[in-house]
Amino acid sequence: MKLEDELAPLILKELGSATGGRAPAEALPLLSHVLQETWKEREGLQLTVSGYLATGGITKAVATTAEKVYGRLNAVGQEAVRLMLPRLVRVSEDAADTAQPVEWPVLLHGVSDDAVARDAIKRFADARLLTLDRDTVRISHEALLRAWPQLEQWVDEDRDLLRARQQLASDATGWEQSERDSSLLYRGNRLVAMRERTAAPGAPPLSSVSAQFMESSWRQHTREGRRRRATFTFFVVLALLATTGLVGAGIYWRRADQAQQRDLARYLAAEAEGQRELHPGLAKQLSLLSYGINPEAGRSALLNSQRTPGVINGDEPAYDLSYSANGRVLAISTGDSIVLRTPNGDGRIGGILSGPIAVAADGTVLAAATYDSDDSTSTIVRLWDVSDPSRPRKLAAPTTSDAVTALVFGTDGDTLFAGTSAGEIRRWDTGEPAAPHTLPPLRGNGKQIDSLAVSPKRGLLASASVDGRVQLWKATGTKPVATLHAAPYTSYSDEHMRPLHRIAFDSSGGLLAAPAEEPKKKDTFASSDDLALWTLDDPRAPRQVVAADKGVSSGSSRCFDSVTSMAFASKSKRIVASCGVSWKVWIYTYGTVAVLPGASNTGDGLNGGVALFAPGNAEQLLKATNRGVEVWDLSNGAQPGALGFIPPTPGTGGQLSLAMSGKKLLLTYQGVGTNWLRDLNLRHLQSNALVSTDAPDMFSGQDIALSPDGKLLADTEVYKQGKQTYANLFLRSTASPKQKLGMINVDNGVGALAFSPTKPLLAVSDYNGVVASNPKPQVVRLYDIADPRHPQHISTIKTTGYGLGFSPDGRSLVMNESAQGKKKTDRPTAGPLVRSWNVDDPAHPSASWSVRLPTGTDFAHFAFRPDGKLFALYDDTGMLRLWDVRRDRLVGSPVKVSIGSLGGALAFSPDGTRIALIAYNEDNGDNGSRPEVWDVSDSASPTRQFYMPTASAFYSLAFTPDSKILAVVRASAGVDLWDADPQHVITDLCNAVGDPISEQDWKKYLPDRPYQPPCQ
Repeated sequence: MKLEDELAPLILKELGSATGGRAPAEALPLLSHVLQETWKEREGLQLTVSGYLATGGITKAVATTAEKVYGRLNAVGQEAVRLMLPRLVRVSEDAADTAQPVEWPVLLHGVSDDAVARDAIKRFADARLLTLDRDTVRISHEALLRAWPQLEQWVDEDRDLLRARQQLASDATGWEQSERDSSLLYRGNRLVAMRERTAAPGAPPLSSVSAQFMESSWRQHTREGRRRRATFTFFVVLALLATTGLVGAGIYWRRADQAQQRDLARYLAAEAEGQRELHPGLAKQLSLLSYGINPEAGRSALLNSQRTPGVINGDEPAYDLSYSANGRVLAISTGDSIVLRTPNGDGRIGGILSGPIAVAADGTVLAAATYDSDDSTSTIVRLWDVSDPSRPRKLAAPTTSDAVTALVFGTDGDTLFAGTSAGEIRRWDTGEPAAPHTLPPLRGNGKQIDSLAVSPKRGLLASASVDGRVQLWKATGTKPVATLHAAPYTSYSDEHMRPLHRIAFDSSGGLLAAPAEEPKKKDTFASSDDLALWTLDDPRAPRQVVAADKGVSSGSSRCFDSVTSMAFASKSKRIVASCGVSWKVWIYTYGTVAVLPGASNTGDGLNGGVALFAPGNAEQLLKATNRGVEVWDLSNGAQPGALGFIPPTPGTGGQLSLAMSGKKLLLTYQGVGTNWLRDLNLRHLQSNALVSTDAPDMFSGQDIALSPDGKLLADTEVYKQGKQTYANLFLRSTASPKQKLGMINVDNGVGALAFSPTKPLLAVSDYNGVVASNPKPQVVRLYDIADPRHPQHISTIKTTGYGLGFSPDGRSLVMNESAQGKKKTDRPTAGPLVRSWNVDDPAHPSASWSVRLPTGTDFAHFAFRPDGKLFALYDDTGMLRLWDVRRDRLVGSPVKVSIGSLGGALAFSPDGTRIALIAYNEDNGDNGSRPEVWDVSDSASPTRQFYMPTASAFYSLAFTPDSKILAVVRASAGVDLWDADPQHVITDLCNAVGDPISEQDWKKYLPDRPYQPPCQ
């Protein structure tokens, strides 16, 4: 290796300037790194000045390398690096920050994708910026702390949190070394402040000593608080007895107790959030306990539990699950044991290495493929009598020379089928399970068999191999009666290969489900989680009714791994598929040719296995994970937690409208190419389609409306005249909706609609969503619809109305206006106007008040409270403003509430006490959008009362006339019906609570209360 003559002096000069004469320990890492990077830019074997300068030199080489690595990461990787790297730094008050090693679990805590985060760390290590030890990660040389501005900025942003955690670790160590001297524990405000920092969402877990230190501090604080309150209350009582008597004493006593309960509820809520990721079942129950003690303090934790599962056997992994058909026995394979759960007691079979397991239909016999060691080449299929699960009794142990990859009992329990790695199906007659008799094997799959399924009726057996071939057999036959084709299994990323259950029969034996193979049409998009469904009216000629190339898939939630299991809940017409850490549901209530995507969960990073419904209970879904069995409530298969669901998928931006027509509750909304009018039965949570009309795209028809009395429907419809296709606004009577009453011609399209609540008046915004496509000026027109067969145009307002709404007294028409023909400019431009027009004389509307939206705002949604005394404006920056209204004008300055980063639709409840709105916030999760309900009974101090789970998008919402139910249009799904009272959430959470909180955990969190788990 050679150095260009000018290179060495240049390096030494810059090195001296960069280090400022500091110790060699500071200089050498910089020198080492820059020489390494210069070597990559060498010319032959010579290090050159140009190569050195290309690295950024001494002052920039480290930063340049770090920026290159960071810039090549995707958004998820960059987010993980932002979270992890500051944890590798020990901050100091009066000295330079230093590097510190951090254990992998602590480093990775809170990242959204464990694998992406590990890959990002590896890339930094490959660039010699980080060093990976067996259990820890550390910064390779501390020059990175000062040479990379981005890391310095992150550390500065997190400095308070990092300093607090370091101080906690130091104090906890001192407490431990002093034999846990109670005088060293935190107290008062210091304890409260430290708890808030350490329990913040995304904060890494504490070390064992720090966690014990905080727990002991909190217990002492609780005890001392009780003593202080008791002492205070005692003297207060004495004083009150001497002055005001027992009534006043009771008031003070009650207030002291309420303060104690509120503190306890806040503590449990904070603990719930800290446990939610790693121990979701515990978090769910702490949330329920918190809400039960003090609803105000526990409400947020309770609502956050809506998408939190319960957990069964959470201390161990679940590699396979099997339920007896009668629902009596649940068997869980943990890999080295089998756990038995029954209503009459539990049991365990230990000391085995277990693969697939199966429970006979009557729950009396358990079979498991077991191995003597990891290197075993043969399989022992063990059978136990589990009539008494607390005392499993060995029955028999036949062997096979090949690995057993799937296991299932015949319907009557007299035959045991075992799929093997050789592609055969081994069989045993288990009529006498203590002495099973070997039957001839079944051959026909060729490749390794990964799944077996037996039909509950009709005596059918299905086998699937890893290449996607599915064979259909008569359970008593020896040759397949039909061959089908499903998706191959291609994922083997899990270290411990889980048993697969990729095919399933419904309860009648007339339907078979499997993951769909890729469509034959090259222009058809398909994912690895699409559904294939066959009817088996004639098992020799199965008919495929659902496939990927027929447009039926998992909807908006996609899977990026092979399907691992399929299962039916035939009574409720549901199919669930498991895919890695995810699961998703299809609903086929409306016939097998109209399968709809239902609920789904994308998982939280845990490796996952089989998902199945509890026998006879389609409302409970079980999912095997690395930390036990998750239990999910699917009372509503389309949207867990919702009261009801109306399935036709909405169009993009689809709007809805609700109104009473006599005793009927009508709902209308925009579907994909279809406008729907439905009669909604809230008692049975069902809807009946009254009419559907052909709808244009979202740019030609962006609104739909029912008149306040429910007698008229206004919608944009597509129709033909000769060879030409047109879109215009039509009026229909809801009493006879199949007949058109009148038509209103529009020049551009229907942008917005509003019926007057007091007059036969309809306002129509005539504009197209794609401005460039407006052939005529954009205007708002008013029509007299006293005779809906002949609507009369009475006036025009020359402006664009991006939203229309009448005041409750009908005197004002409010619209979100936008200047027409706005030209692009480099200068800041004023935001659009929200303007009110007086329409006492609708033939001559006149401008009234207006509100200018802030610069950078494009639009706002708005609504009047039903009494007309409050006006709400919710703009696209997520700011909600509330004005008092007097004499048709806004009064004073508005009350402002920042809801999120982007605003959406909003609606008042008919009783005027609440506002429902669509909130967008990055803190809401990956999807970021959720409906929220705010209490505005005190309009000067709005408070969030309730929120629903997030989704990719919501378009519109409205309360029912009794204010009890909120209808929400969810993208790519349908209309969800929600109980607007958060109290109903408790029932849903208890439906899938999992194992009750342990007595040990109870004593930890509620040491002075008798053991009483929630939901029992």
